[in-house]
Amino acid sequence: MKTIRKIGLLIVFTFLLLPLQFNGQHDDLKKLEALAEKAEVPDFLKMSEDGEWVSWLMKYESKSPMYILQNVHDKTQKFERKSIRTSFFMGSEKFAFLSGDRLELISLATQTIETKNHIKTIDQMKPQSLFLIHYDEHQNNRLEIYGKNGKQLQSIDQVVRFLKVDNELILWTKNDSKAQEIKVWKIEGSNKKLIASTSEEVLKVWKGTATEGGYTVFGKDKHEYTLKHYVDGLPIPRNLDLMRSKNYHYVNLDYSSDPDALFIKLIRKIPKEKK
Repeated sequence: MKTIRKIGLLIVFTFLLLPLQFNGQHDDLKKLEALAEKAEVPDFLKMSEDGEWVSWLMKYESKSPMYILQNVHDKTQKFERKSIRTSFFMGSEKFAFLSGDRLELISLATQTIETKNHIKTIDQMKPQSLFLIHYDEHQNNRLEIYGKNGKQLQSIDQVVRFLKVDNELILWTKNDSKAQEIKVWKIEGSNKKLIASTSEEVLKVWKGTATEGGYTVFGKDKHEYTLKHYVDGLPIPRNLDLMRSKNYHYVNLDYSSDPDALFIKLIRKIPKEKK
């Protein structure tokens, strides 16, 4: 009987202590949650070319992240933005914030803001110090190209898409005329050079081999994919004759160890049987 009584008292004593223990743990949990709410985790650190400005993404536990742009020497010169798609420095002159289809260009010298709307995307090419702003159909799909000092080098309308191909800027344009001709251009600063003209939908572009030069264009003609090589001086492109199937859905070209050859990867989707 004494043993049973001791066990009973031990059980009762344990249950009397449990609420105190849980309450203590609950208080500790609240403290931890409060600390987590205040915690800030910086990421994506960027700096202007002259080292005078810095930007980063500040992450929080339970609220939306904040993009911050701040002067290194003067903390009062600070900009904060939420829901940013893309951001980068344009040399040491400007900083670009893209939120939705709205672009803010902040002058770092004066802290004035220039706003542009109807933006598809923005991008940059660091080796050439080029900055790209691509508008949507409300602005005629215009592509604006800026140099290192923020000066506009080119403005091209009806741009379907642009690509960075081995440190070259390649884009293609499509007129609204019935001919539906697509022209592929190579952009060099304030100049542009026509490298291909086709009635097919252009999907991707690669540079040709070191020996042959030119460009290889992966396209789509109605329901069939095409792969053609365009070279200066040849009015008709060479058909690589590999795409006579509507089942190819991915193509990639890599340079071979042979300077006269390219390695071509083709991926075809094979539909599964119903069973």
